[in-house]
Amino acid sequence: MFTNRGQEKLLSKDEADRVFAMTKGEWETNAPRFIAPGWELVSCKHETGLQLIGYEPTTEFGVSLQPFYGNDIDPPTMLILGNYFAQGRLLPMTDQLEADIEAVAQQSLGATYSVTVKHNIINDLESLEIRIIKT
Repeated sequence: MFTNRGQEKLLSKDEADRVFAMTKGEWETNAPRFIAPGWELVSCKHETGLQLIGYEPTTEFGVSLQPFYGNDIDPPTMLILGNYFAQGRLLPMTDQLEADIEAVAQQSLGATYSVTVKHNIINDLESLEIRIIKT
C-alpha cells in the first residue's frame, strides 16, 4: 500500500517502480493490490488505462491511482495519485506546505521520477494531485 507522510498518501519508490513496469493489462489485473483491504473500491476504465479509487469511510479519506498508457504494450508515461479529503480535514494548504509535500514526494521517489503536486478544492472535497513521470 502507500507510505504515509502525514494526512496524505504517497507512493514508495518500490510501488512506483512496480506501476511503471506494468503494461496496461498487467495494471488492470494487479491494481486492486494497491488499495488496503477493507477499503471501498471502485474502478473506472479509460482509454488511457484503469483508474482505481479507494475510499475509507471511517476517516472520510479517498485515494485514486491512474497510470496513463499510450498503448497496450508499453509502460505508462505518467501516474496520477489523488488524495481526497472532506473539506476541513486537511491541514490548511499554503504554497509552502504544497512545496514541502512535493519535496518529500520527490525525495522519496528519487531522481528516476519527476513529481509535481497540486492542491484543489472541488465542491466539498479538497484534493492533492501528485503527478509522477518517469524521467
